[in-house]
Amino acid sequence: MKTVVFLRRIGVLNQNTSVNCVFCRNEEESVIHVLQWCPFAWQVWSRLLNLWGLQWVLLGSVEGLFHWWLGFKWGQLVTQIWKAIPLAIMWS
Repeated sequence: MKTVVFLRRIGVLNQNTSVNCVFCRNEEESVIHVLQWCPFAWQVWSRLLNLWGLQWVLLGSVEGLFHWWLGFKWGQLVTQIWKAIPLAIMWS
């Protein structure tokens, strides 16, 4: 994921460009922040999981999120939908 921090580090953005998250403006825009730690991202994940009747804790990595997500067992159709949800959220 090409975050502002990454783009500035490789010289695509100049050093005067703010590295703050575009959603909360409080933290640096890193991959883990934008996808999990940002209060905006937290609300998206929490509301989605609430629709499924689930509660969660914030995991330390995006990889950890995927491992946790794939640990659920549902019926075949629901499993296909369930597996697509994190990818759709992150893409959005």
